Amino acid sequence: MSQFRDTFTKDSKKEPLLSYDDSAFIFFAGTVLICVLVPCTYIYVKSLINKFFSNDYYNLNKSKHNSIYRSCKCSLCQEKQERGIKSKTLWQKLGYKKITQFFLLLVFWICLGILFKKMLNTKPMQTFDPFEILEVSIGASVGEIKKAYRLKSLKYHPDKNPNDTSAAAKFILITKAYQALTDEISKENYEKYGNPDGPGMMKVGIGLPKLLIDERYQLLILSIFFLIFLVFIPAIFIIYYQKQKQYGSNGVKIETLQYLTYTINENSRLKVYPEMLAATAESRDIPLREIDDTYVKKMMDELIEPKKRTFKVPIITKNYFLILAHMQRRYDLLSDDLKKDLDKILEFSLLITHCMIEISILRDWFLTAQAALTFRRCLIQALDIRSSSLIQIPHFDENNVKHVHKGKNSVKDLLEFVHQSHENRKGLVDMTENQTLDVKAFCTIVPDIKMSAEIKVEDETHIVKGDVASIYVHIDRTNLNENEASGYIHAPFFPHSKFEEWWILATYKGDDRILKYVHVKNCEKKSRRKITIFG
Repeated sequence: MSQFRDTFTKDSKKEPLLSYDDSAFIFFAGTVLICVLVPCTYIYVKSLINKFFSNDYYNLNKSKHNSIYRSCKCSLCQEKQERGIKSKTLWQKLGYKKITQFFLLLVFWICLGILFKKMLNTKPMQTFDPFEILEVSIGASVGEIKKAYRLKSLKYHPDKNPNDTSAAAKFILITKAYQALTDEISKENYEKYGNPDGPGMMKVGIGLPKLLIDERYQLLILSIFFLIFLVFIPAIFIIYYQKQKQYGSNGVKIETLQYLTYTINENSRLKVYPEMLAATAESRDIPLREIDDTYVKKMMDELIEPKKRTFKVPIITKNYFLILAHMQRRYDLLSDDLKKDLDKILEFSLLITHCMIEISILRDWFLTAQAALTFRRCLIQALDIRSSSLIQIPHFDENNVKHVHKGKNSVKDLLEFVHQSHENRKGLVDMTENQTLDVKAFCTIVPDIKMSAEIKVEDETHIVKGDVASIYVHIDRTNLNENEASGYIHAPFFPHSKFEEWWILATYKGDDRILKYVHVKNCEKKSRRKITIFG
């Protein structure tokens, strides 16, 4: 009788208009998961492809202007890249965030698979179909319907099946089906309402499991909701907020920004910046080990300090000498742990030196900003404060520099060396063939900038006091060919790949006050930037 009751009868107990439906929940949850998982998985896979292929040193994508990147191909830069790839585990390559996302996606896809399996096993919703019950075609005549009814009624009549309740239920269904197809009122009700008895009460199911209203699990459900909404979610928010409030919008700690703002002044020059970087909050977060003291004392004896130290705090002293060891290329004085500490300092040094430059510029201190820019370059190229720019050339040391400065075809700076023909370049006599090839490769990617500027007022031929003028700066990288862009720079001692960048400052003539500045990250052969100034 159950099939009949499910379809036709009105239960004696009054049922609620809304009911929790397990089968509806399965379809609802599956639909939501599909809508969320498909785009999330696409974004995740795309980010993995970009991480492992698009940003690869040897497979750097074309620029947004479809120019081919030209990166340094010397053996030192290639060894650095290969060393970085081999030294990283899968966890390090992916990062904690990517691995967490992977496992979350995996769990949700498994859940979707379970739901999909349950969907296949879910019985379809019961509907009243008199043609199916009588096993006749939809266009059957009245005679065919009566014949089918007689045969079915004889087979399932309760008198012939006294102990079979299912046969009795089937007989009632057959009778209802016959009436729906032959009786005018029943037929009209069936055509209008899908039921020969006429309109019934509508039931609406909620796509949530019945478990939620089961009295046996009420305490458990309430406890779970309490933990999720009143404990876990607020805790996650508080932890995230406590972490984020330590950092400014540029990714630098607020404590560091306050320290730099207070410390940098108009007289700050290149020699003060190494210790300034060592004293930042990010640097002080680096652990201090007992064994580090032995190496720090050795560095104190062998490294040249640009000035007398201001801080005596052990962690600042350690970081200070790590920075000096990097700038003087004395990596032989460092243990493996200290090298890792140095890599951490250099990793966040780009953000911090960027802040140093901006603080100096915003205060109109041109010489201070120039010193901060020089310090940033020294960190990236591993140059000491007093080092010649020629030290950037692969396999060059102080002896090579001294030789280049003397005699015929001598040069004073890096660009003069690059502009020379290979035959006239000095300092290459004692190099091997591969080392000489490295020098050639390096000279092809050294930035050789041709810059021009024009100042004008829009739609005006003359400039008068009070006009809003624009300085148009044109940059042409003469070392690049057409449809080429500057790729990764030559920085074999810096732990991360780095693109070329330029800071252009507009100052008053004969004055160090800064009018405006622009930070150029465009790596195309030719680029144009606009600086707006007020007269």
